[in-house]
Amino acid sequence: MEFHFSSFSIILQSPIIIIILISLILKLGRKRFKTNGRASSNNLPPGPWKLPILGSIHHLIGDLPHRRLTKLSKKHGPIIHMQLGETPAIVISSPEIAKELFKTHDTAFAQRPQFPAIEALTYGWTDLAFSPYGNFWKQVRKICTVELLSAKRVRSFKFIRMEEVSSLVRSVSMNVGSSINLTEMFLNMSYSIIARATFGKKTKDQDAYVSIIKETLTSSSLAFGVSNLFPSQKWLHVISGVERKVKEMHRTCDRVLDDIIDEATSKIDGDGDGTLLGILLKLKENGACEFQLTNDNIKAILQDMLIAGGETTSLTVEWIFSEMLKNPRVLKKAQAEVRKVFGNKDFVDEMGLEELKFLKAVIKESMRLHPPTPVLLPKECLKCCEINGYTIPVGTQVFVNVWAIGRDPKYWSEAERFYPERFLDSEIDYKGSHFEFIPFGAGKRMCPGISFAEPNIELPLAQLLYYFDWELPWGISHENFDMTEDLGSTMRRKNELFVIPIVHHNGGGVSLNPYSVVRSFKGKHELREIRILYSAMEFRFSSSPMVLSLIIIISISLILKLRKRLIKTNRKASSKNLPPGPWKLPIFGSLHHLLGGLPHRRLTELSKKHGSLMHIQLGETSVIVISSPEISKQILKTHDTAFAQRPQIVAAEAVTYGYITFTLSPYGDYWKRIRRICTQELLSAKRVRSFQSIRNEEVSRLVRSVSRNIGSVINLSDTLLNMTYSITAKATLGSKSGDQEAFISYMKRILRTNENFNVSNIFPSQKWLHRINGAMRELEDMHRTSDRILDDIIAAAKSKTGNADGTLLSFLLSLEADNCTPEFQFSRNNVKALLQDMLLAGSETSSSTMEWVFSEMLKNPRVLKKAQAEIREVFGYVDENDLGELQFLKAIIKESMRLHPPGGALLPRECRETCEINGYTIPAGTQVLVNSWAIGRDPKYWNEAEKFYPERFLDSEIDYKGSHFEFIPFGAGKRMCPGMLFALPNIELPLAQLLYYFDWDLPFGVSHENLDMIEDFGITMRRKNDLFVVPISHHHLPFE
Repeated sequence: MEFHFSSFSIILQSPIIIIILISLILKLGRKRFKTNGRASSNNLPPGPWKLPILGSIHHLIGDLPHRRLTKLSKKHGPIIHMQLGETPAIVISSPEIAKELFKTHDTAFAQRPQFPAIEALTYGWTDLAFSPYGNFWKQVRKICTVELLSAKRVRSFKFIRMEEVSSLVRSVSMNVGSSINLTEMFLNMSYSIIARATFGKKTKDQDAYVSIIKETLTSSSLAFGVSNLFPSQKWLHVISGVERKVKEMHRTCDRVLDDIIDEATSKIDGDGDGTLLGILLKLKENGACEFQLTNDNIKAILQDMLIAGGETTSLTVEWIFSEMLKNPRVLKKAQAEVRKVFGNKDFVDEMGLEELKFLKAVIKESMRLHPPTPVLLPKECLKCCEINGYTIPVGTQVFVNVWAIGRDPKYWSEAERFYPERFLDSEIDYKGSHFEFIPFGAGKRMCPGISFAEPNIELPLAQLLYYFDWELPWGISHENFDMTEDLGSTMRRKNELFVIPIVHHNGGGVSLNPYSVVRSFKGKHELREIRILYSAMEFRFSSSPMVLSLIIIISISLILKLRKRLIKTNRKASSKNLPPGPWKLPIFGSLHHLLGGLPHRRLTELSKKHGSLMHIQLGETSVIVISSPEISKQILKTHDTAFAQRPQIVAAEAVTYGYITFTLSPYGDYWKRIRRICTQELLSAKRVRSFQSIRNEEVSRLVRSVSRNIGSVINLSDTLLNMTYSITAKATLGSKSGDQEAFISYMKRILRTNENFNVSNIFPSQKWLHRINGAMRELEDMHRTSDRILDDIIAAAKSKTGNADGTLLSFLLSLEADNCTPEFQFSRNNVKALLQDMLLAGSETSSSTMEWVFSEMLKNPRVLKKAQAEIREVFGYVDENDLGELQFLKAIIKESMRLHPPGGALLPRECRETCEINGYTIPAGTQVLVNSWAIGRDPKYWNEAEKFYPERFLDSEIDYKGSHFEFIPFGAGKRMCPGMLFALPNIELPLAQLLYYFDWDLPFGVSHENLDMIEDFGITMRRKNDLFVVPISHHHLPFE
């Protein structure tokens, strides 16, 4: 288990935290006095000082929680008491006390806490991980150990392992000499193995099942913590929304899992099919258990197998590989052993794995330093008992910090050093009898899947070490290799592992052949992203309690630091003729008014009350919100120059190369020159036409991909996103490469990180906030890596093309070579900044637009049929040159962008000089948000504004080019998006082909009336849940 929190949620969480805090003080005041009276009489272990209500939560701020707990244990001892809200907790950080817990008092601590948030997910706590200790749990554990995970059963999956590891080796071998994402490859391999062992051959519903869970968990995980820490406060479950979200997710996933089980039941023969699902179905049919095994029990157990057998395995392999790359001596010694043992065979199989003594020592040493879960799943005390002389009351939760135990200098010489030799000729193993080394836990609740995990770790490592040598990309040395950990239910690397494989040659000069063990591979396999389930089943303290403590500390500090400033600001503000707005809290201003909905929706509701020109205060930042076409015209046309500035957002400085991107550079001569380069050169009509072959190639690939899944459920969201990134990347950087994929991966991460509010941005005068804010460090780390990758891409482009291949990169390199004029020096950083802009702005906005267009057509079958009829009448073969004839499709795109603009609000502007808008004074420095979502639904301009009715745009002059202020999805004025010409064919061509070649159904029995249309919060306005569809072959399909 890992405490999971992030500074990124501070802004949206903070107002409700204050409300919760006040309520809890009122509700829990009397209870707290009683509780403290009882606690003081107990002989509890020592621990850090506590805050009222919150207890010890604030002590976990400032570092990863397992590291903070380790520091606290050094101060207070190896057994410490902490109060987490209403929840008393004991943290154990030494082998001696862990032995008392797991051996002497094992039964007394065999219970799991019953967290309300996961009741539905675990089918009423009927899984192995969280079911209460008792006869039911004993029977489920027996099923797992005797039937599902026995040595014999694990051996039966040997062929699956060999096939999937061979597929991994084949994939690596196709990218020799290029940088590859080993993190992603390990994840795909480990989930393929566990999915095939669990379900067998792939079914159409499995990918959908996993992705639905992923989306729902991502949206609700932040709500898991606070209600669990205050279990007596039932109202917290209601206002957090977690109960509703979890139940919605569970209903959908349960329905899909029922379909998987129904299909498997119809195919099971008399002896079962050897899969874990088949075994469970036979046990149910035969009544072989002491209790009646139900479908819900089966589903709960299957979920445990899948989530526990996926990510823990892949991250273990990832850390092992990371440590070997960090320590080349160990890497060479491990390769020498593997190549010696298997050299005569010319291939690696499981039979020889037992001979790899040093590799096994490497695995153990890595798991000592990087246990899969740094803090084990919590236990709960069933009966009052004594540990190390202290009294542990009933109901106390117990956390074992295995990360600290694995680094205890009393047991490990040079404990921080990676030295696998310490395990050679040592009896220490991870099977629960050596309490200084318990990465899988110990006692009754120990992980039962060790025998399943071991070959899934050893076999891929052995093959990768045998067939390849390895280098680090982008000039990274092994001394400077990043080993930063990330927060999560498992202890992952913070940054994905990119490496360069090099084909190895043996002493005789014969190239080792990674295909020699590749057997027939019969297709892609199950559950590409099932790892996300692990996050649900592993209880996590979410960001809420951590943010709660941090907000208190920040509030106190800010009150002291900003009191005089705020008094002055308020006096000044009261003397100005500002627009009306909602009431404000001290320090935080109007933030609390954004609770209860997505920001663009909350701003729309507030504008209905306070007017379409509204003032809100976000910390120190004064903001004007525009929600009508008339006032947006004043901002974007009448006073366009006065509002042409962008705010200098501190968090974006590093990733924009010091604000020299087109999007965020300050208004002035530099920005004007960059805009001219973008509009006249990079994104001109002629340049966009030159990318037609790229569009045709990528859209054809999209259609082929869909055609291979006729009648099956596909994730159209992922498919469209990958296509748009491919088009933009090829147009920008040229032909695909490993470095290009790595760069795109980092761009996506930077985009996601920047989507979150950052507390330091709304308190710019408080420099100390930048230092404690992890977002800044994370962005700077990502930028350094992406910058190195981009340098390699540019170097490769210069060596191959002579700067004349027609890509945007080659044109920018020519500008760098010419160096423009003395007044305008175009540097390498200018090149990289513009490339980033193109990639970030040209991909996700287009894919989300197509996603919403498709969603609206599926929601409105009349529109879908009419669009298909138009396309099939115009085309015998879909050609970009004839897209101009698709008037109804163009109307659909406009109507969808009216209701779902790519960004709910336009990127903020900043007032450069005091001016008057609609009779109100707008001071210099005020930020301005134009709520394009509200404007597109203004009933004064749009008849039946909430209805999806594309016909309103037929024979209408309204377009999105910035002259009709009731419809500005791309913005207007000087800062309008210059990429419309690039975006439109990237949207129209794939839509036309998908509508021409396929008919479309909704999966899982979803009717068009009930299609989910919930939005998600981000820089772009995406669907909250991925769009899953079923393509049906139309008679025009060219691939039949």
